[in-house]
Amino acid sequence: MKVRTLTDETFEPEVAAADVAVVVITDEFCDACQEYHRALQQVADTMDGEAAFFDVTAQSAPQVFASSGVTTWPTTVIFREGMLLHLESGVYTAENLEQLVRLFAEADIEEMRQAVTEQGTTVIGAD
Repeated sequence: MKVRTLTDETFEPEVAAADVAVVVITDEFCDACQEYHRALQQVADTMDGEAAFFDVTAQSAPQVFASSGVTTWPTTVIFREGMLLHLESGVYTAENLEQLVRLFAEADIEEMRQAVTEQGTTVIGAD
């Protein structure tokens, strides 16, 4: 599966449509981000059909990038059914990233929904 680049226009509908969405926020001029993208692509290939994989850059989605509050790159964000479940800066190995994605993909959705409600966390696509 190809890692798709999101824009300001495609971010919300793409994330909302995916059961599990892995979004990596990067900058085109970040060397660590370029290296991390290879691991992201490897996991996207391995988990084809299990999750959707995206990247967002300051150049591709300036509004999303600015509103994310992210100041360190790369930052990995994981959504499940539009719920923000994980946001952490740093580089993962392909193996560690796959384990992390599987953890959220296989977790009890009702428990996650309750935790998100209690914490007031972002839900993409909720009206």
